Amino acid sequence: MRHLVHKLKNWPLFVRVWLVLAFITTILSLLVYTSVQQVYRQSANDPQIEIASNVVDGLNLAVTPDKIIGNANFDLGKSLSPVVIIYDDSKKVLASAGKLDGSVPTPPQGVFDHVTVDHQNRLTWQPKPGVRLATIIAKYDKGYVLVSRSLRETEDRVQKLGTMVGLAWIISILGTLIVSFLLL
Repeated sequence: MRHLVHKLKNWPLFVRVWLVLAFITTILSLLVYTSVQQVYRQSANDPQIEIASNVVDGLNLAVTPDKIIGNANFDLGKSLSPVVIIYDDSKKVLASAGKLDGSVPTPPQGVFDHVTVDHQNRLTWQPKPGVRLATIIAKYDKGYVLVSRSLRETEDRVQKLGTMVGLAWIISILGTLIVSFLLL
């Protein structure tokens, strides 16, 4: 470490100043990207949280799963609509508003175990490659309610965010280099 510090002291002043500015620019760029990415991802849960709560309330008031689901039948691999699946306590499907490759998918057992402890589980579920879903699983008196929605649009936004922040970072790094050179 001491050897590195000694070498840095021999570098021109503008390079040393630029390294500090480049470090700060990098940290700020990462902070912006991470913060906005998390807002995008967490916001992707909002419709499912509301729907799961309403479905649980209906089921606890003895509304039948078939009445709640109705005639909806979405393809989980293509649809951007929220999809509701109702399971009994043994994880048997009681009603579903969607399918994936012709059948109703069921998350791993551990997902349900976590719901039993916390009454709700929020996760990103990938039932098959290329299908990523923002998923809420909630407990009701006689089973579980799963509400999922595709993350396709959210992930597109995150990709665009990464491109914008990356370009801003490159411009900032080059700008700080030029300013450091010209001023020092």
